[in-house]
Amino acid sequence: MSGPEPVRVTTGRLLQVYAAAPLLAGLLVVAWVAVPAVAAVDPARLAFAYSLVFGMPHIVGSLFALADPALRRPIQAWWGPAAAAVTLVVLAASAVLERRLLEQIVIVATMVHVLGQQSGLAAGQARLPRDGTGAWLTRAWRWLLAIACTLASLAIGGEALRPVLEQPLPWLQAAGGLLGLTTPLAAGLAYFAWRHGGDVRAMLATHGLAVAGFLCASAGLPLLGVGMIRWTHDATAFAAYGALASARYRADPAANWLYRPWRWMGLREIGWTLWPMAIVAALLLSLLLPEPLSLALIFIHYAFEHRLWRRDSPWRAWVRLG
Repeated sequence: MSGPEPVRVTTGRLLQVYAAAPLLAGLLVVAWVAVPAVAAVDPARLAFAYSLVFGMPHIVGSLFALADPALRRPIQAWWGPAAAAVTLVVLAASAVLERRLLEQIVIVATMVHVLGQQSGLAAGQARLPRDGTGAWLTRAWRWLLAIACTLASLAIGGEALRPVLEQPLPWLQAAGGLLGLTTPLAAGLAYFAWRHGGDVRAMLATHGLAVAGFLCASAGLPLLGVGMIRWTHDATAFAAYGALASARYRADPAANWLYRPWRWMGLREIGWTLWPMAIVAALLLSLLLPEPLSLALIFIHYAFEHRLWRRDSPWRAWVRLG
């Protein structure tokens, strides 16, 4: 097997993902205005179809890499026992907690994970400080952004789009106040990063996306607000995992048994196949797995994805981000 030949996920490619979000939102708004029946649809009825495109597919797709021994062996000493521990905790929580409380926990975990990933990538591309006062300001921006979007998501019911709070308006107001505090902080950090040669485009796009999502939720269009944020997160994740799959496939087409059929079809670039494969796998799992085990998969992903993509991770030898 040859050495690593990294696939680069450029900043421009990531920004195309961000640019698609408002475009899709605009098309949906036009549809709602042009066809009143669309606006009357209860978003909660779309939850299953929504989950077959967003959320679970990217979580399932991230697990595809474990079918490659070269990617699995460096992490299996800690990943296996840790995943088993998370599964036991989630199964116990599912058995003893009320459904509404469990939904709130999932919403909080989801938004922290989503905004944590996007803001972390953006901070890295902007070359924001990793120590000293600048690091504290960067962490403050990232956490305030995540908390603000979490409060808004709790108020509108998260991705299930079913209210989980009795009085959502105060929560939306709190989220708006936090975003208001975060905006000048983001502007200051962006100016600092720009003066020091950092690429601030992803940072500004991340912040703008959070504000746009909040405005959609406040305007009574929660599906748009959640959908834009989820699209950006999932498409970014699929770009990274697709690049990882392509890099490994070029080095050793037989390494990952999930991708071996593409050799017979003569495919040389297989990263794009990850999303449709993950959607099919997510559909099958939704039919076969009980809900507590599906929740376990979600929390395993949330708990460990950041560790899998650390700078010293063996996975990062195959993918260059930004």
